[in-house]
Amino acid sequence: MPLFDIGLLQIFNLPKVSINLMLEKTQSNDPFYAAVVKKFYALANARHAKLFFAKQYEYGFALCRLPESFEDYFHALKKSARWNYRKATRLGYEVKRFDVNSRLEDIADIWRSTPVRQGKLPKVIREGRVVAVNDPPSRSPFHDYYYVGVFGHGKLLAYASCAIMGELCNLNDLYGHVEHEQDGLVPLLLIKIAEEIFTSYPSVKFYAYGTYFGARAPMRRFKRKFQFYPYRVSWVLETPPSPSPKPRMIWRRELFREMPQTRLTEGSLVVASRLSDLPRVFSLWRTLGPWWKTIRAALKLATGKRVFFGIESGNRLIQSGWAHLGFCRHYSVESDSVVLERVWTHPDHRAKGLASTAMIRVMNGLFRRGYRRFYVDTTPRNIAAQKMIAKAGFTQRMD
Repeated sequence: MPLFDIGLLQIFNLPKVSINLMLEKTQSNDPFYAAVVKKFYALANARHAKLFFAKQYEYGFALCRLPESFEDYFHALKKSARWNYRKATRLGYEVKRFDVNSRLEDIADIWRSTPVRQGKLPKVIREGRVVAVNDPPSRSPFHDYYYVGVFGHGKLLAYASCAIMGELCNLNDLYGHVEHEQDGLVPLLLIKIAEEIFTSYPSVKFYAYGTYFGARAPMRRFKRKFQFYPYRVSWVLETPPSPSPKPRMIWRRELFREMPQTRLTEGSLVVASRLSDLPRVFSLWRTLGPWWKTIRAALKLATGKRVFFGIESGNRLIQSGWAHLGFCRHYSVESDSVVLERVWTHPDHRAKGLASTAMIRVMNGLFRRGYRRFYVDTTPRNIAAQKMIAKAGFTQRMD
């Protein structure tokens, strides 16, 4: 596909994924695999020859995001892909791994079967000059480099080399003998490789087949048959160390009746639980920070899974918080529970019971909507928050 035929919107609207090559997992393997990962990572992040703003494998890398099972993958394929797979199976072709050095002549025959595939092939391939390889066997399911082929009539008739790198299975080579291409050898090979991924490489989440926009229209259609679509990829060389989680103190309260409500010492309660409430709170949010925080708060409200509450005084918020319905980012909760988070009071208005009063009123409102379990948490050092939580009626610690 010529680059001038690609619209910028098409490029920038590609779905985004992050792929971890897990370099740290090569430490217990042969050094060959660390070298493979580093070489691929360097190539993926090299400057693109034609798109000056992009990296080599950043925009338009052809990926299949693997589902939960091989059966799900197989049923997602285009009908013609499944038909060719079954055709090759009926004709008796067999797919298995093989030693390259024992099949050099077969590979040479495959290369020489046509001088043109996706563009003119390099001279070394057109002339069938195959070089022996000495790749060491892998000792880990996180990284591997192996060759798998389709065999029939006593010969290797199609093959691929597969690089397993953490979350990625990348097809480095894929060739089939032209005289047998109508038998469905390549579809059979692609599907069998996917089946092997599910069986042997549980860390792999993405199955890759080169670049998408650089291929001609027939090849792009072919890739789509097997669920290879263009993505925008950010490459992660190795898993970053997980930060030590901050200790949390967690309280739970189960209501059987509404709680007695205390009087607000100043201001009035504001609650927003649906988009129709947005005009009421939008201008108040603007008093809390930059515009992008206001937009982010509006998007939270739009999910329908969050309730905003606060106390308004003088056209500005002096207290605020969120109630998350059925989920928490830090610990597991029941789907019918409520987690009170990001409870804040302006420094000039603290020690007046505003936060605990707002929390009680919001809990009572959600109780009337059918919610019975409520959670709240803070850190051990936040003594003021612990006192506020106790004042709101939370006495049962869960951590």
